[in-house]
Amino acid sequence: RAAVVSAIGVLMLAEYASTPLPLWNAPLDPPEVYADIMRDRGDGPTTVLFEFPTSTATDPAYLYYSTFHWQSLINGYSGFFPPSYARLARSLDNFPDEPSMNAIKSHGVRYLVVHGEYLFGQRYETLIPQLDQRSDLALVSRRPWQLADKHAEISVYRVSYASAQ
Repeated sequence: RAAVVSAIGVLMLAEYASTPLPLWNAPLDPPEVYADIMRDRGDGPTTVLFEFPTSTATDPAYLYYSTFHWQSLINGYSGFFPPSYARLARSLDNFPDEPSMNAIKSHGVRYLVVHGEYLFGQRYETLIPQLDQRSDLALVSRRPWQLADKHAEISVYRVSYASAQ
């Protein structure tokens, strides 16, 4: 009888045990590219950033990083996703094609931040040369970034709205 009660007690402890969830470990310092953006923007007014890739997995990190620069984000995170967010995410399927760039620009984006640590396979390596060739983007910064077991690079571009002549 004592063994049964002990076994039930052990099972209850196992059932109600509280273990931490494996969440994102926020770095104490942000990527240096955000300081580069602040230097590039100078004393100008608050600017608008778009961080790529966008997803429910990456947007919380971008929101955290925004506490270091306090600029506006197109893809922040609140737990609520308005229809405009879903439309923007769908428009990025073939990024950086013209429709996706037009969708980003329609939000008044001044800086495009491309996070290599969140892109899979060779996506970053194939994407960056395409962005570097665009006449409506100017490279502001490209820096290495170490996050957990991922080592990658982050690139920042200033978006130009000048019409192509």
